[in-house]
Parts: sequence; structure tokens; C-alpha cells
Amino acid sequence: MKNLLNFIVKYLYTFVFILFEIVCFVLIFTANNYHKVSFLNSSNVLSGNLTEHWNELTEYLHLKSVNDSILADNERLINQIEEYRKDDIPAIEESGFEYVAAKVISANINSKKNFLTINKGSIDGVKQDM
Repeated sequence: MKNLLNFIVKYLYTFVFILFEIVCFVLIFTANNYHKVSFLNSSNVLSGNLTEHWNELTEYLHLKSVNDSILADNERLINQIEEYRKDDIPAIEESGFEYVAAKVISANINSKKNFLTINKGSIDGVKQDM
């Protein structure tokens, strides 16, 4: 408690000065229309910029869900194209493949036998040595 009182006494004139500054600014902005309009315009520009940057940040943070949605749509459309090819053109051999969207976890492409590790498994229809 003594430290708090010492702090207040030490910076008393600074606190009084800041209080007077606040009172002066309030009086200026409430009494003069020009200053009031200038302040409101500046604060609107500032809040508009902050809102715009906040929206850009939230859009960036939601990109993963958007990318996952696009990946799922892409997988569905590729499989749909394969089904249409099978139905419309019987002369073409069936490829026997079904497209599964997956993310590459790691890749080894520097050896004779290259391989990829993906985030899909047998539950998703992916088999070993495919």
C-alpha cells in the first residue's frame, strides 16, 4: 500500500497533466464542429481499416476448410467424370481406378523406387504398393 501511495505522489503532476489534456480534447471536440467532424472522419477511416484487416485475417484462417471443401468437390467430380466415361463409351477399357483425395505426408523421390506416404489408408480404399 505504501508503494502505491509513493507511486501516486511521485507521478501526481503527470496524472494531473494527462487529466487536463483529456478534458481539453473533450472540450475541443464537443465545442467545435470542424474538429468533431475531423475526429469522426479519422476514427471512421481507422475503424474501417481495422475491420478490413480483421476480415482478411479471418478469411485466411478459414482457408483450410475452403481447401478441404474444394478437394472433396474435385474428388467427387473426377469420379463422376469416370462414371460418365464408362456409361457413354463402352469401347474404352475401364481403368479400374477410383480417385481418392489425399495429402502427401512425406515423399521419397531420389531413389530407384520412389514412394509417397499419404494420409489415407485401407479404410479409404487405398492398398499397399499401389
